[in-house]
Amino acid sequence: MLTTRVKSALIMLPLLILLIVGSWPLLIAVAAVSIAAAWEFYSVFEKAGLKINKISGIACIVLLYAVIIMDKFIGKDTPASQDLMMIWIGFTLFVGFARTILGKDHDMTAGIITSLGALYPAFALSHIVMVSRVEGFGHFTWLIFLAAFGTDTAAYFAGTYFGKNKLCPDISPKKTVEGSIAGILASAVLCFIFGLVFGKGNAVACLFIGLLGSVAAQMGDLAASVFKRKLGVKDYSKLIPGHGGIMDRFDSVMFAAPLVYYFMVLFVK
Repeated sequence: MLTTRVKSALIMLPLLILLIVGSWPLLIAVAAVSIAAAWEFYSVFEKAGLKINKISGIACIVLLYAVIIMDKFIGKDTPASQDLMMIWIGFTLFVGFARTILGKDHDMTAGIITSLGALYPAFALSHIVMVSRVEGFGHFTWLIFLAAFGTDTAAYFAGTYFGKNKLCPDISPKKTVEGSIAGILASAVLCFIFGLVFGKGNAVACLFIGLLGSVAAQMGDLAASVFKRKLGVKDYSKLIPGHGGIMDRFDSVMFAAPLVYYFMVLFVK
């Protein structure tokens, strides 16, 4: 198990390098990960018998990143930028309703999942790019991964060696309360150290990002597990050794990224 996790970490290394490079390479990588995650998400529901309109969902994701690219030229968080994003959200919801209304089976669940695949995981992951574009604080993108992966690693080892009390046995039997607490503490320490070194006087804010980001990351992990449990699958795919697919590896990032972004917008200066 440990060997497969080391291999998985090596596979993730290119993405961490892209965090340093930033800009267009990061945007392209996040867009690719978003599309791959959504494809996996749709696929497990298809295996359960739902007729998902995958092409429409992926088209919404492509449109999302077109909006994000336009933000670079019209100015992020300007009224025009915010209007475009709201139009995209409305359009994505419309696509789901259209699937329900126009489909021969009028399957409401299939319509909801079609929209949900674009909103989660793709829209959630797009916040990685949004954080990277916060003027003067683009390097805070690292906080997303420190919180998500730091939590996952600490929770795994603490749960393996010290875990006794189950956290959510009906959803994820291997997760423990001890592992969860260790994950929160590890995330807080890692983010606080980052804040001391690179935080520009925002070390305390980084500490809170670590605490809240860890909780969000664990909620993201459990949310993805609920879908798997209900659909009767172990992993979303077998793309990454020891971790399943993109959804299995980035489920915690999907909740941590929006939290880091909106916390920064509200509290980091």
